[in-house]
Amino acid sequence: QCQGGCTTIATTTTLNDPECEMAASYYHPPPSMDAPYCTNSVDYPQSWHNLLDKNGNKMFLFTSIDDCCDYLGKSGVPRDSCVEVDVCSSDCCSYTKENNLPFAQCQGGCTTIATTTTLNDPECEMAASYYHPPPSMDAPYCTNSVDYPQSWHNLLDKNGNKMFLFTSIDDCCDYLGKSGVPRDSCVEVDVCSSDCCSYTKENNLPF
Repeated sequence: QCQGGCTTIATTTTLNDPECEMAASYYHPPPSMDAPYCTNSVDYPQSWHNLLDKNGNKMFLFTSIDDCCDYLGKSGVPRDSCVEVDVCSSDCCSYTKENNLPFAQCQGGCTTIATTTTLNDPECEMAASYYHPPPSMDAPYCTNSVDYPQSWHNLLDKNGNKMFLFTSIDDCCDYLGKSGVPRDSCVEVDVCSSDCCSYTKENNLPF
């Protein structure tokens, strides 16, 4: 028991602004013409507005994804491999990341939320009144977790003190030191602390 439990927040990629207010009025191929996608990103040369074909239509700017992909098909890109990269869509980030494309704008940018481990309740209202070694006695730590045998309250040494329950971390670690655990390796696992989760995870402890 680390107070509140140890919770992992998974790594995800998210789109900051899925409502998308900045999509271009046109679909277009990548400015470099070297990838099989059409997009409505505003990241294209403004000079393309003035480049017209023999019929007076814009050469590289299209009002539909199909027209754009048809153009790529005629330019040597297999038509069925043309992908729509819509900057209004969450697929924009995943597609550009998977294909290592240098997109200046998936709407709002592509933001990675890093994986972290956090403690649900750092204020901790359930710490025990005692520090104690692990019930199995097989790891070099003392903790104020409430996870210990209640029978320990009745186990007393010759001086009438509780054998395995201590009022301070130092007394608990001293006990471990006398039991064969190197004193300087004794670690305090405070269930009220954010270090609780990291220590138990690093040492693969079933807290």
